[in-house]
Amino acid sequence: ILLGLRQKKPAIPVKEAFYSAAPLTSAGIIPIMQSLCPDGQRDEFGFLQYKNSTVTQLLEQISEVVEQNRLFTSDRPGLGQELESLQQHLESLSSTPLPPDYNFNNSKGIVSYFSVSQGVLLTGPMLEALTCRQDGPSELSKILLVSEKQRPVLQAYHSAVCSGGEGQRSEHFRQLSLKLREQLITQSVTEKLHLEQPNSLVPLYQSYLGVLLKDLADVERLLKDVDLLSGLARLLPKGACAGRSPAFSPNMTSPLNTTIWGTNTTDISGEEGMEGVDGGGRAGGWKGKTEADNPHSQFSAFVQLWAGLQPILCGNNRIIEPEALKQGNMSSLGFTNKEQRNLGLLVHLMTTNPKILYSPIGSQVDKVIQKANETFAFIGNVTHYTRVWLNISSQLRTFLEEGRLHSHLLWLQQFSSELQQHPELLNGTDSELLQNLMEGNYSLLNTSTLLEQLDTIDNAACGWTHFMSKVSVDVFKGFPDEDSIVNYTLNQAYQDNVSVFASVIFQTNKDGSLPPHVLYKIRQNSSFTEKTNEIRRAYWRPGPNTGGKFYFLYGFVWIQDMIERAIINTFVGHDVVEPGNYVQMFPYPCYTRDDFLFVIEHMMPLCMVISWVYSVAMMIQHIVAEKEHRLKEVMKMMGLNNAVHWVAWFITGFVQLSISVTALTAILKYGRVLLHSNPFIIWLFLTIYAVATIMFCFLVSVIYSKAKLASACGGIIYFLSYVPYMYVAIREEVAHDKITAFEKCIASLMSTTAFGLGSKYFALYEVAGVGIQWRTISQSPVEGDDFNLGLAMMMLIIDAGVYGVLTWYIEAVHPDLGLCNGRRSGLCNGPKKIW
Repeated sequence: ILLGLRQKKPAIPVKEAFYSAAPLTSAGIIPIMQSLCPDGQRDEFGFLQYKNSTVTQLLEQISEVVEQNRLFTSDRPGLGQELESLQQHLESLSSTPLPPDYNFNNSKGIVSYFSVSQGVLLTGPMLEALTCRQDGPSELSKILLVSEKQRPVLQAYHSAVCSGGEGQRSEHFRQLSLKLREQLITQSVTEKLHLEQPNSLVPLYQSYLGVLLKDLADVERLLKDVDLLSGLARLLPKGACAGRSPAFSPNMTSPLNTTIWGTNTTDISGEEGMEGVDGGGRAGGWKGKTEADNPHSQFSAFVQLWAGLQPILCGNNRIIEPEALKQGNMSSLGFTNKEQRNLGLLVHLMTTNPKILYSPIGSQVDKVIQKANETFAFIGNVTHYTRVWLNISSQLRTFLEEGRLHSHLLWLQQFSSELQQHPELLNGTDSELLQNLMEGNYSLLNTSTLLEQLDTIDNAACGWTHFMSKVSVDVFKGFPDEDSIVNYTLNQAYQDNVSVFASVIFQTNKDGSLPPHVLYKIRQNSSFTEKTNEIRRAYWRPGPNTGGKFYFLYGFVWIQDMIERAIINTFVGHDVVEPGNYVQMFPYPCYTRDDFLFVIEHMMPLCMVISWVYSVAMMIQHIVAEKEHRLKEVMKMMGLNNAVHWVAWFITGFVQLSISVTALTAILKYGRVLLHSNPFIIWLFLTIYAVATIMFCFLVSVIYSKAKLASACGGIIYFLSYVPYMYVAIREEVAHDKITAFEKCIASLMSTTAFGLGSKYFALYEVAGVGIQWRTISQSPVEGDDFNLGLAMMMLIIDAGVYGVLTWYIEAVHPDLGLCNGRRSGLCNGPKKIW
């Protein structure tokens, strides 16, 4: 059997192994997200590269935009203020009334202006109102140039024209209006007041123009940020907030589609625009509370978000089938085992209200925790700003769809074309925007494009909000001391629906400050860590120990990196962003993997026990048959000594088993089963076991008086004596309990158990590529194990002696029919002469 298994499981040469570096929190959010990708090429330093990924180009573009626009400088307001500022400027542009049109090219514009003024100021009702009001004389004195001596004349005029009846008075002022219009010479007034110069009308427009230019300059800067955001949001999956009616159709005909002033205008195709609209995120398109509370709905949102990010992060496209998404499991979506493990754990942790408890609260530890929480705070800020954007977006749409902004832009375009004829008017103006208008370099996104960009950003914002609806970013929770943490974890956490991920306890000074040498401990949930006795294998064997990475996969090292980087930032007074920490397994050289050696650890003793069951049963049957047929008494009557009788049976059994032992030694050594072990030690070990087995047969034979019964019970007892070894093996290898050498010696009083324990050391040394040698016969390759092959062989010798003594004693007490003949009741009822 062993030889056949050896042929089926040959040794396999394994090449040297190199491992990739895995990022921690200090490495940045992009490397962490890329570590979830299914494929990657390892560079010479162990870092995974994704050749089709566009994240590098995207980050370079964002960095360039940030530097050029100074988006994150200290003098620039935050994103929330930027959004509010954009809303205020658009509202100002929409609510400000337009001034009258004016043409600077000739005097026709001036004549038109005076004609309109005459139609208002020189009418009969207006002249009557100015003259006949209660304060008429005072008002007339403000309008007419009347000297102090002529004021009584003006008063008399007022009394004369206003004393008549209403009809008479109206007719009088109508005629006065006609006379004034006939006598008024427009050209003379223009020349007298120097109104033929265009500069004379600039004060009429100066106030409005200044406000308009300021608002447009701010809007232009803010809309560049909107364009950047829409470019990033366009990369995310569509349809995150489906169910909203589109606010704009690219095919609609409207004056809004005509405001295009240059080549810098960003256009979006109709297909993309409709996709963005269908996936947009107005407040009215948010999914209902019932759907948001559905875990499957949130799982779908996360899957779609990850699928949309894969082309950027991983460089591969993933198509999410709706039918597979409805099943609600990652395997049906085509995710790899790595993705299923990492993404599944990530979703579980983020959606079960995880908490990291810390103590003591109200000390310098709070500053450390605040630094450690910056990553989660960033995610929380993103969620906050997405909600702010969704609230402002609907208002922005209203302002854009009203068309007031378009009217202001058209007026400013006409006004700038008029100013090109009179560049001297710009001598006192330093507005860069107005200069660009004059040069024709100014461009602003048309309203339709802006609406499409809003749809795209709304889609990304709504998708993020939907995914984060059940995610808590308030991760840290403080307590006064460690006992409070333990009490909360055991008694209150379940009631608060909190999953305690870990706890961090700091040692502080009496005043609450941290000492220069900071001491802290991390107590993690036991389900997220390995048992201490399972951290590494109890014995060495070729091959890397890649099986258990719980300290990395389940967050212990992540918490340690996050806390230690926060401690450094707190003590040095600024953020230390480089270098980011990675963990990487050591390379492993080439080796030979022999899975068969793990089989023989249990198979070899079991095969030996099973193969010798028949030999044991037959030997017991033959010995008892002599006693049953009174042949032993006949030989005694002929003068045969009892000792000679047992020696004869020993020689007979030993010769038979020696043939089996010799053949087995040759098979184990030259059949490449125990390739590295000393063949003499193999033969010696098997021989000692054969002797112990023969003595076991002698012991069983003196217990029974019936040959058939003794044969059946002897085989069963022989096999059951192997059970203690199975118990010890399970305790050590499965439960990882430590069994002392004394306990193993007690179990080894069963010869088959001692043989199993000895065979285990053959297998362990073969796995190590050393084999059992004379120098290793008294050593154990298992850490902390005091038992060894030498002790196992010694226990087999002791077993043989014990079995022999018991055989002699039982036979002396029950010389005729054996112990189980029913006539005598105990071992100690024998003659006193035995003692």
